[in-house]
Amino acid sequence: MKRIRRIAGLAALLIATTSTATAQTGRGFVSVNGGALNGSQQVRQPTQNFDHALFGPERGSFESTYPAGGGTVFDIGGGVRVWRQLAVGGGVSRFRRQNDLHVTAQLPHPFHFRQPRTIATTESGVARDETAVHLQVMWASTAGRSVEVALFGGPSFFTVAQDVATGVTFSQTYPYDSATFDGVLRGKPSEAGIGFNAGADVGYYFSRHVGAGGTIRFTRATVDLGGSALEAGGLLASAGLRVRF
Repeated sequence: MKRIRRIAGLAALLIATTSTATAQTGRGFVSVNGGALNGSQQVRQPTQNFDHALFGPERGSFESTYPAGGGTVFDIGGGVRVWRQLAVGGGVSRFRRQNDLHVTAQLPHPFHFRQPRTIATTESGVARDETAVHLQVMWASTAGRSVEVALFGGPSFFTVAQDVATGVTFSQTYPYDSATFDGVLRGKPSEAGIGFNAGADVGYYFSRHVGAGGTIRFTRATVDLGGSALEAGGLLASAGLRVRF
């Protein structure tokens, strides 16, 4: 919430400083950006149980944890002015990151009841993909013919796909006092969620139609993925091409 207030305050200040400027020279614009997202939080997947021929009446279990981390974002969007400084628009963003997966398993002893063996491993290259469609209402202002500033907000529609652990493989030999991790079985479920976006955009046009600019945007949605509540989105800082028409 503090991040949202800071973004809104900064954008409002930028709008205020250009409130005496002339009318916007273009009716609409298109932006293409690349940037970094400081986003996803650490996720702990619920404990999963499994059976094995040597476990007897007991069941094995494993837990998996995915560390927090950001990643790169590609973003394309645009808008069109509908009345004075009021505009509507939207965009599509694509976020991807790869991180580690930590798995800890409890394996029942074939001969000793309630004396499980603990094994653990870390696997790399675990991917998370987020695709979001953002709808926005914008309040835009200009400073002369070169600088344009916009404050925006609206709903966001996320699709999140995350590599998750679905099982474990291991080796054990008599007398079974220890076991060795062989690998982690993976799946990649995908789910959707609805959230919001809010932020500000500043563009500098070095010709009538072409320029460059930067965007600060905060997005957030909660997605239920395999029993875990994942927070999608985050704070985005990006820059790129601007074209107005």
